[in-house]
Amino acid sequence: MDPFLKPIKSVRPSGLTVITMRTGHEGLTAGEIRIGVGAAHGAQIKPGWLGLPHFMEHMILYGASRKYAPDEAKQLLRNKFFTDPNAWTSREETRHFATNTPAGSEGFVLPSRNFWQAFETSIDGVYFPRFDSPTMERERERIIEEIARAHTPLHKDNIKFFATMFGASHLNQHTLGTPEQVRSYSAQDCLDIHRMAYGLNNTCISVVGDVDHSQVVDKVESILHDVHPGSLPMKPFDRSDVCAGEFRRQKDDANEGSAEIELFFQAPNLNDPQYYAAIAANNALSNIIEDKVKDKYGLYVADMNYHGWATNTPAVMLRLTTGRKDKIKDATQYALEILQEHATRDLLASRHWSSVEYQATQQEINQTTIQQHASFLNSVQAIGAPLLSRQEIIDNFRKVTAADMIAVLEGLNSSPMFLNIRGHKDALDILPSIDVVDSWRAAPAGQPKARQRAQPAGEPPLV
Repeated sequence: MDPFLKPIKSVRPSGLTVITMRTGHEGLTAGEIRIGVGAAHGAQIKPGWLGLPHFMEHMILYGASRKYAPDEAKQLLRNKFFTDPNAWTSREETRHFATNTPAGSEGFVLPSRNFWQAFETSIDGVYFPRFDSPTMERERERIIEEIARAHTPLHKDNIKFFATMFGASHLNQHTLGTPEQVRSYSAQDCLDIHRMAYGLNNTCISVVGDVDHSQVVDKVESILHDVHPGSLPMKPFDRSDVCAGEFRRQKDDANEGSAEIELFFQAPNLNDPQYYAAIAANNALSNIIEDKVKDKYGLYVADMNYHGWATNTPAVMLRLTTGRKDKIKDATQYALEILQEHATRDLLASRHWSSVEYQATQQEINQTTIQQHASFLNSVQAIGAPLLSRQEIIDNFRKVTAADMIAVLEGLNSSPMFLNIRGHKDALDILPSIDVVDSWRAAPAGQPKARQRAQPAGEPPLV
């Protein structure tokens, strides 16, 4: 029997979401707290609050809480439970996690009974932080140093890239904020965003391993019984127009004549019935394009990758890289022709998905750790997708047919497209524009050609 059973979800009257999945890992438990607030929400609430969620992450990890002095909880977790608490903040969420995992991976083997002591220690900082002035000043300087380290030419280009890809959306900026913004944050700012966003109605807790769902729910609610519900649950951002537009950047350290083109196509996410066929098609198409383009043009890299599967709008990225600028344009046109030609459909039909790609996917799923599963469940919950057991996921891949993959391919060919170009300065001028690349795509019969994006007005502010 598959040790990974079907996940169970409970939404409590407070708005708190709890997800568990019992596995065959006797004596081991992993968990994660997801707060649905990220940098984009901070900017949406108040323009200067772009970096405030990341600042809050630092204060929760290193600051004082209801029970602990600054750094005390982190040291307790390290010294008593041999686990190093950590967190990360993205544009749309913040995650805190504690894990007891097998030696040699992310920690040490500990009895599951220790998990709740460690988890409760972490939770105290998340929901009952105290914003003392010395810790705020110390973390403020740490984050400003972090911004300085990240402030490289590549980082600046990445900021421009996201600003172009996401248009006027609040998703278009970096999660750290600016030094000026970080210097401005007060204890009152921290209290305000905490009351608004760090409540139970904006929290999902996932626990995986040697657990019982009803016991987990009871335990979590007993720990969080006096946590405020939260005044405003954060909502996911609209990404429907992400893959449309163009960005170019010069790579000063690139070899002369080198160039790279990335084409992003909108693709199904986990909430879409075509998701499994899209993953299958992506893996099969990557092999087809790699073989054909390399044989004809000798490119260093020609592949496809599936990005952002647990966001509202993932993308399939087609990437072409070469040291010969005179080849990249023709190779890009050829790759798009491959995606549209009947021979590709024939190859998908003949290869199907039952051999190498399927076996590799099944092996990857089977090797997923319990900590990765805890994080995965939170990602699935974030977009409202069905919670499936590992066997159900594998079965969904097994059901994919060639016709399913061809339907996904036709969708990619007619979807909006984003063009990202990097290269040596002498290569940029000869590389094609988005309009030229888009003209190489023929719209499927009976379907209009996808239009490029007009600049969106951006999301309305939260009130």
